[in-house]
Amino acid sequence: ERRDTEMKIVSKASLMERVTVGRRGCWMWNGALSKEGYGVLRCGDGQRPAPRLFWESFVSVIPPGHRVLSRKVPGCVGKACCNPAHHRLQGPVVLKELEFCKLGHPLTGDNVVVENRNGREFKRCRICRREAWRDWQKQKSRQTPVSSSKSSTRK
Repeated sequence: ERRDTEMKIVSKASLMERVTVGRRGCWMWNGALSKEGYGVLRCGDGQRPAPRLFWESFVSVIPPGHRVLSRKVPGCVGKACCNPAHHRLQGPVVLKELEFCKLGHPLTGDNVVVENRNGREFKRCRICRREAWRDWQKQKSRQTPVSSSKSSTRK
């Protein structure tokens, strides 16, 4: 867990040396990018998201459980932008336990499968998962090319 005393890992000047200021006010990250396309900076024992570092350095401490998200400003370059004016702070997300899947199947007991995608766990309906797997198998079997036998005629 990060302490508040570690808020300013790098100086504002050092951060600004790592961006190019665009015509529409975007601060485009010139350093390394995460696999999702966001700017990242190696700090201490790992990597930190650049928008989060800029928010902490130019705006304020980010409370526990909060996230820095893009405001989707028109003309903004998106994920590579680090300008705090193009971002917003989102409060802690309270995940509501789902009782039913989208198709109305109960998400209880044996009908729940916990899946892990990119390090995030989520519950999935076993019935819907099974049906999606069958549909995928049918689609895959239709796509396999049939090898045609070519008759070779020699003169």
